[in-house]
Amino acid sequence: FKIDIETMQPESIDVEDAAGGTRLTCKSGSVHSVVIGADPLADGAAFKIDIETIGENGWVFVGVTADPAPGPDAMSFGWATGFEVYMDGAIKANRDGWVQWKEGDKAVLRFRGGELGMHHLRLKKTFVLPVPSAGEGGFRSHLCFFSPDDRILVTVPTAEEISLVV
Repeated sequence: FKIDIETMQPESIDVEDAAGGTRLTCKSGSVHSVVIGADPLADGAAFKIDIETIGENGWVFVGVTADPAPGPDAMSFGWATGFEVYMDGAIKANRDGWVQWKEGDKAVLRFRGGELGMHHLRLKKTFVLPVPSAGEGGFRSHLCFFSPDDRILVTVPTAEEISLVV
């Protein structure tokens, strides 16, 4: 999991190699702190997240974006705490029964065929968002934090884990 250091706010996020992946820890809680993947996601690309801690503001986002600039935007798709599902940057509350992230949650995300799928292990459910064409730049992984000590471990899922994302 490579991070685009140019679009990340290094004063807000600690990045460390850990447990076969990349651990991202938020240092600031005054604004949304954003991490964007360095490379566009190829069709079929997958990544696994482990929500290790959620800080006092209780909000994290996991998904993809076609906008290389940090922040919520019209090309963000994914899931946040508080029933928030983002499609084209707009919130679609509780879509398909999405509730929220909790500490200890693990999920596998897969970008394939114009869809972003996520299998959430605690909920034992797969969520799917339609994703439009991103044009030349493609979609990249997109994580957003809002509290000091929000921490997510990003790893490469096994073939078995990827198969859970239908």
